[in-house]
Amino acid sequence: MMNKVIPAFLLFFYSLSASAAEMRWFELVSENAQVANHFYSSLFGWEIKQRTNHHYVAILNGQEIAGINQIKNDDKNVQESQWFPAFQVIDLKATLKNAKQAGAEVLREITHARDFGHYAAIRDPQGAVLMLSNAPVKKVGQSAGNWIWSELWTVSPEKSAYFYEDLSGLIAMREEGKGKKAYNVFMKDGESIAGFMPVESSEFQTRWGGYIAVDNLEQTIKKAKQLGGKVFDVNLDQHGAGKVAVLADPLGAVFFIYELKKKMKGDK
Repeated sequence: MMNKVIPAFLLFFYSLSASAAEMRWFELVSENAQVANHFYSSLFGWEIKQRTNHHYVAILNGQEIAGINQIKNDDKNVQESQWFPAFQVIDLKATLKNAKQAGAEVLREITHARDFGHYAAIRDPQGAVLMLSNAPVKKVGQSAGNWIWSELWTVSPEKSAYFYEDLSGLIAMREEGKGKKAYNVFMKDGESIAGFMPVESSEFQTRWGGYIAVDNLEQTIKKAKQLGGKVFDVNLDQHGAGKVAVLADPLGAVFFIYELKKKMKGDK
């Protein structure tokens, strides 16, 4: 099923603006946070620090870039581990109100987290989970181990586009590149913020996915396997778009890796 999700071409890796719709932070809910911590720290060099009994933060180059949360494994037949993004907004209260009115389910009302700020968690009308936060997120550049792109995989592209346009003024556009398939992006203030891809399978749950930069795709895949991860699909630089792969950690949480091109490494 995952080979229907990976985009044929990854076209856009712009540095995101600090405006109202930046996605640079991701949260992991995991059925075994200790296993997840070992996997990601070993694979990407993240430093993991414990904040509470069930919550950890991942640090890269001195900057916090992700949260890892232990969840209960209520049903061993259901895989619940997943990554989802934090959608940075200016007015958290107003945005949450708009989300409710647009049909989103509130999973957590506005909450304050120590050393992070205020946030809320929602499930959009098509089923994708995300956080809304007014916490500032500092950029750490397009370096290996860092998030560089967010993408929504949706069974209802038009409905998803309408929701996010209404949520915070994003503009959904279909971008085209010479010799490449069209790719859908959300725009804010003239800049690409995130992508969104239609998913053909009705069995697939609409969700957000994140891209993590790596220096060497093949070596990262090999190491991920050694650490107990899974590889679902690999796009080895077809048509010059770049090397991309879909992986999952030992608990089943899915994410992308993207091999940085030389001119992108160290970009700010």
